[in-house]
Amino acid sequence: MDSAVAEEVLRLLSPLGIEASVEAVAMREDDVAETRRQVELALTQARYEADLARRQYDAVDPQNRLVAAELERRWNERLAEVARQEERLAATAAVQPEALSGEDKERLLALGGDLETVWEHPGATAETRKRWNGRRLPTAS
Repeated sequence: MDSAVAEEVLRLLSPLGIEASVEAVAMREDDVAETRRQVELALTQARYEADLARRQYDAVDPQNRLVAAELERRWNERLAEVARQEERLAATAAVQPEALSGEDKERLLALGGDLETVWEHPGATAETRKRWNGRRLPTAS
């Protein structure tokens, strides 16, 4: 009885497994790219603001010491922000997982197409088998 139910579940879920595999690959790559893009945009903005602060400082009359001191302070703050954003970009690149290799993608797609292998894997528990796409599959009472 259990094998008949398992067979039917696998038959119904196999097309969804391939679709989920393709979607997982795309989502992972999109997340990595989007995070990096946002950090790069923040760094570009910080560099622009630092350059603007430098130009304002360069334009002030050196005899006007109070204004020059304030503009220098602002410029230093902007340079510190550039350094923080550069560190953030470096940390993002170091922490983020690399994009899946062609071999990894093929293996993931193969597993999505062969849910039976995943289902029968020794590490797959009954609890794992009951889950699909974040939702529990109905169980027999």
